[in-house]
This record gives sequence, structure tokens and C-alpha cells, in this order.
Amino acid sequence: MKKALCIALAAVFIASVLASCAAPTATVGSNIRLTSSNAADAAAWLAERLGDRLTNSVVIGTDAAEYGVDVSSLEDDGFLIRSFGREDVLFANTPEGLDRAVRKYAKMTEAGAVNDVTYHEGYRVKKLTIAGNDISEFTIFSENEEHMLRSASELAARIKEACGVELAVSTDEPSGSAIVLRYVHDETLRKVGYLWDVTDGVLTISCSDAYKTLSSDRAVARFLEKRLDWFGLSYGIEDLTATEEIAIAEGESGGEKPTFDWSRAHGGQHVYYENLEHDLGNPFGPDIHACHGMQNRRFAGSLSTSDPAWAFDQPCYLSEEFYEASYDDVAAYIQGRIDAKEVLGSENFTFIAVAAGDNSSWCQCKKCRKMFREEGNTEAGAVVTWANRLSEALNEIYPGLIYGIFAYAGTNVPPKNVRPNEHVSITYCFDGSCSAHPLDGSRCNGEYPFNNSNKNHANAEMAAQLRGWCDISPNVVVWYYGLGNALMTMSFVHTVRDDLEFFRD
Repeated sequence: MKKALCIALAAVFIASVLASCAAPTATVGSNIRLTSSNAADAAAWLAERLGDRLTNSVVIGTDAAEYGVDVSSLEDDGFLIRSFGREDVLFANTPEGLDRAVRKYAKMTEAGAVNDVTYHEGYRVKKLTIAGNDISEFTIFSENEEHMLRSASELAARIKEACGVELAVSTDEPSGSAIVLRYVHDETLRKVGYLWDVTDGVLTISCSDAYKTLSSDRAVARFLEKRLDWFGLSYGIEDLTATEEIAIAEGESGGEKPTFDWSRAHGGQHVYYENLEHDLGNPFGPDIHACHGMQNRRFAGSLSTSDPAWAFDQPCYLSEEFYEASYDDVAAYIQGRIDAKEVLGSENFTFIAVAAGDNSSWCQCKKCRKMFREEGNTEAGAVVTWANRLSEALNEIYPGLIYGIFAYAGTNVPPKNVRPNEHVSITYCFDGSCSAHPLDGSRCNGEYPFNNSNKNHANAEMAAQLRGWCDISPNVVVWYYGLGNALMTMSFVHTVRDDLEFFRD
């Protein structure tokens, strides 16, 4: 196929030059031409990256019909690059593939030589058979139940991704060559165990009926991992091993049963990594994760009624006395680091945590209560007002620093009117969320798992709060409690991928 693509491109390129009658396409700048509207982002990135170094004409798109080429044989992240003297063409099947293509092209241009490249052409599994029958002969049969139907659709999508065959999903009685998903009542399977077998040419995947929300999802994912060698599918670190053939034989069987229903791995493993990073420097870029700076650094501690400062109470964030004391202490802390030969603005000196202490005992003075009401029954308005004022004043003396505050313990809800300035970063904390379901709220029943009266900690509610903060500030960080502190439940492991995709979006 690679040779065929190359020959087709070369032939059509020559013809298009002679005829000078290319199909109408969009133009980006003077050197980049698009064959599809979904190539705009990739083209903009390339133009910004290369600038004046982009001397060749470049054609980018997912529509290669003008060049007589079918890009459907490329995987979603696949692409091809061809150079024809003063014109280079970059084609892919998806915007994801185009993103990879322009990044590869930019590196080659910067290195001084553009070579022909084909990446991830064709499917990773060339042939898949069940009981000797090709996968194209099969239909996926599922119980007519929402969770299992979702899992059946996911199985069909993964089979198409692996080997290019699109299988129908049906809720009819199984017939012919079939892959059957079904619930079974088997106490040995516990919540999310599963069994599978091939009998009389039918592959049956049996899922526990004890926890339908997740059991069929886990069964499908683990079957693909174990039998198709699809590494890391459950956890979002995907790598499907390329192979010529996978043959699932008649009479073959397998499955997995959980050792226990729920687990809680609680300990100080994260402290080790913090110490390691402290000893070796932060190898992953600037640390912009807020913590209880007011409490830990004892900023304005002279005004606090608790020890350590602000650990059991909150200051009046709108009082002049607190502002002046906090300004003096934070400024002294910054200057102390400079005096210790730390370089302001360097990788490990870009961020100051000034977040509230670990409590929800907020000031109830008349001025604070008025602002809480005006900002939507959230203490965040007062905290953001103070952080804006503090950061603007300190930036005049120590330019370039970011000041981190929390959306946590009373400030989760974003304020209606006050907006964080460019020097303030918000760390949103998913404390007390339901760890058995994704944090975006799409599959949670809305009940707070430990205290049903506290609806502010339902996943859907917290997801809405996070989106609200992202609407008013580009400087939002998520404190992912499960990863940062402990594994809360066995189910949490299986929501990591969903959660990271939610955070990305």
C-alpha cells in the first residue's frame, strides 16, 4: 500500500501541474493550502511554528481526492508526507493525524530535509478469526440494557479500530457467527468479574449482574487487553500490538475474578516523590499546584487565633488589616528566597501558594456576608478579591509570579461577578467526590456517597463548578484527589481514563 500511495501521488501531482486546474481549496497565508476545513488548526500551528522558514508550498488536509489518493487506509493517528520539489503534501484521515503530520513536517524542515513518511498505514491486526471464521462474518448480540449496549458499541468500535471491520450490534436472539454479551448471576464473579468462551463458533462474554454500571465495560476492556494484546486499554495508556493474525480457537475460554470488591491503598507514597523531586529539582516543569499556603507558611499568622495559623479558622479576606499583614509576610517570603540566591521566574520559582487553610470556618462579618450573597452564596468572591489585590501589588515589585488559591471547602462555586486576574491561579479540588464513577457526572446517580445532604459534592455538581471556573479564568489546575493522595476504590482505577479526558476537554 505504501508503494501504491507513493506512485499515485507522483502521477497525479505531475498531471495537476500540467493542467494547473486544482480543485478549489482554502488558503492559509501565502504558502499553505487546505483541502479540508478540519485542517485549519494544524495549518495555523505549522505557520506559527515555522514562520519565515516555511519556504515550500504545503498542502494539508484529510481530503486527498485532488491527488487521487484514498486516505481511509490510514489509522486515526496515521499520516503521510510526500515532497515534490517546491511543494509538499501532508494528508491524514483525521485532525489527530494532521496534528502529528505537521509536527513531524516541522521537525524535518527545521533539520533541513523533508523526507517521504508514512505513519500507521493500515490496521494493526491484519486478520482476526473466531473458531476459524473471519471476524467480518460476525454480529455482536447484546442484552437490551443501556450499559451493555454501550459496551457492545465500544467492542464494535474497537474491532473496527483494530482490523477495519465494522460489526453490527443487535438485541435479537443470537444466530449465525456471533459475539454475545450477556449478564450472569455468579457470586464468584463479585462486582465486575467476567468469563468468556468459544462454543459452536460463538464467542460469549458473560458479565457479572452484580454491578451493571461497570461490569460489561470492564469485561470488554479486559478481554481486548488479555486476548488481543491491547496493552493498557483499561487505563488510557493504549498500545495495540501489531500482528498478522489473531486466531481465537473453538473451545478456548478465559476470564477474571476480582480478589475483593473494594480496595483502599492509603499511605505516604506521594511524600516520597515530593522528597525526591525536592532533592533533584522538579523534573516535570513548574509546580503550579496550590496548597494551604496561608496555613503552611503562616502568612498573616499574627492575626490568626489558631496554631498553625488559619488551620482552624479563616481570616476576613476583605479587611485592610489582613491585607497589609498578608502583603508584608508574602513579600518577605519572596525576598527571602531571592536572598537565598533563587532566581525569580526560574523553573522552580514561578508560583506562590497563598490558598486558604484547611477548614470552612469563614468570616461572618457584615461585609463578608454581603459579598458572599452577591457572588452567589460562595466565599470565593472575597478570596479572589483579596488575591487579585495582593498579586497586582506584588507583581509591581516581583514581576512574573503566579499566586495560587483554592476552589475548595466553601470556595468551590465560582463567583458571579469577580474575575481572577492574570496573576492568580485556581486549584479546583475534587474532595469528597464519588470515586466509583467518572467525575464528569455522566454516570453518577447524583448522590453524595458519604452525606446525602451535601449535594455540592455530587460529581455532576462539582463538574459544573469546574467548568464555571474554566469559563472565567484560563489559569485553572485540578487537584485530582484519587491520584494525588490514594486509590479510593477498585472502581476508581477504571475511571482514570474518563476523568483525564474530561479534564483535557
